[in-house]
Amino acid sequence: EKAADYNVEITDDEETAIADAASQFMSDNSEETIKELGVTEDQVKTLLELRTIQQKTHDSIVAEGNITVSDDEANQSSFTYVSISTSGDDITDDEKAEKKEQAQEIREVFADSEQVQEYVSNLNVENTIENIIAAGNVLENGYSVYREADKRKNILDKEKQEEFDDTVDSFTEHMDSEEVLDAQCQKAEKIIEEVLAKSYEQSDITIEDLKQLKQLSRGMHFIGAIRQEKSYDIPIRTEDGITSLNLTIIRGAKESGKIQISMEDEVFGDVSIEFKVSQDTVQGLILCDQRQGFEMLKDQREALENNLIQAGYQVRDISYGMDFKSRNEMLKEKITQGQADTGSLYRVSKILVRSVVTAMKTK
Repeated sequence: EKAADYNVEITDDEETAIADAASQFMSDNSEETIKELGVTEDQVKTLLELRTIQQKTHDSIVAEGNITVSDDEANQSSFTYVSISTSGDDITDDEKAEKKEQAQEIREVFADSEQVQEYVSNLNVENTIENIIAAGNVLENGYSVYREADKRKNILDKEKQEEFDDTVDSFTEHMDSEEVLDAQCQKAEKIIEEVLAKSYEQSDITIEDLKQLKQLSRGMHFIGAIRQEKSYDIPIRTEDGITSLNLTIIRGAKESGKIQISMEDEVFGDVSIEFKVSQDTVQGLILCDQRQGFEMLKDQREALENNLIQAGYQVRDISYGMDFKSRNEMLKEKITQGQADTGSLYRVSKILVRSVVTAMKTK
């Protein structure tokens, strides 16, 4: 309907280019791989045609001056061209198996790609295959780079193992500023890079090892990328091992002065924390979908409020709940006082994260 409104159609040259691209996709992959992917040349061609129409419609709307185009208005979607060739004389059986596994991994991620791509987009991270797979692994499987590195740290000498443990366990003590937290993240990432390097050097490394190491490497790249956008993967050690929470600092934008914390834990449940910070006032909502985790977080309420007050903040309101739908109604009342500086956002974040850690360690 929108395409017709803006006289959008596919030209003969575009039709030829689309047909060539679809044909190239089919020829670049073996018959067995195409069967595994479950697509036909016509389906690939149709997807490319739709993507072309959608993009041209979007461009036409923008050209007419309607710059604020919603996703529904422009009917945008995405098609990612992926070629995974398993043909050729120079490819081994192990490499073929690995490429088939990669195809399966990509297929599984894109089967639920809308949520994953939205997650990546919200973090302002480049929407690449590697980042989408890494994000999908976090969202769907609860993957933690720090937990995987902890399992593999024995490959390091004793001194380095102790350094890794100390770095993980002291994260919540190094959150007073952007510079301090960045330095702590970089310290941890450097040790994990050593774990990767030494693991790859092992003479008895297996295909499964390579697959897991690639997953770790991909995860490392992803947490490094989101850190550039002030979104941090914070490790937490409990009796059950290492889990992670995501801390995001929002500043310099429409929603500036906001702190978001999210975590998925098998025992504790899914946690979502969102706080607004003004110059000297805070208010927030703490959600947890499991009764045990909810009660433990709520038990920390008095201590949390006291810590915020001692840090010089006025606590306007802290609400607790188990219904994640209430997130849509949260914090509608704006704080009218001055905007919080960056230092305040990190100091409040430190207090919030330490409150979560204390709750988790009582479980």
